[in-house]
This record gives sequence, C-alpha cells and structure tokens, in this order.
Amino acid sequence: MPEGIVFDLHQNLILNAPSAATNTLAVFKKPWNGAPTSTFVYGSGATNGYYTGISLNRSQKTLWAASYTFLNQSHADASVQANSYPLGSAGRASEGIGGEFYDSIAVDPQAK
Repeated sequence: MPEGIVFDLHQNLILNAPSAATNTLAVFKKPWNGAPTSTFVYGSGATNGYYTGISLNRSQKTLWAASYTFLNQSHADASVQANSYPLGSAGRASEGIGGEFYDSIAVDPQAK
C-alpha cells in the first residue's frame, strides 16, 4: 500500500511503496502509469524501517522521509531519513526516537 507521494519540478510522481517483502521508492513520468522510470529499494518490512511520508527540498536534490521501525509489538523508533534525488542512495538519518510515529514530513522551504 502506498504511503507518501510527492511531485518533482518535472511533474514526475515519486511514490513510496512499503511492503512486507520490499520497501521501494518509485518514480513515474506523467501520465503516471505503466512501469516506473526508476526505483530505489530501502529495506524490507516494518522491522527494517519504512517511510511513512516523503518530501523534496527546494533544490530537488534531497528526498526527506519520515521513517518508522517496529522493534516489537509494542515499541518502535521513529527518525527522519535523507535520500539522494534523483534516487540512488540513502544518506544520514536522525537518531531514533522511541515510541514516536512520524506519519508525514514537511520541508522548509519546500520545492516549488
């Protein structure tokens, strides 16, 4: 199930698609159907961390993500993760905050 979308300056749709098998960011060109033009796998399942919200910065070089990792049935860590854009690498992450859940993220200043 998709969790988070954002558009870049070229109207490409960036879709965050976490799943039990593979957590993936995918980029689709307009009209946003068919196969993605690029993908970036960043983990598998909720125990390895998954993104719940995504946002691009103004320069369109960093895709920020709200990240959530289940530790067990009653505990989790949340963090903020930087990713390169165009997609290709995961960068620095904030220190995990136990018991928090980041469902979305906003970048200031955002892409226009």
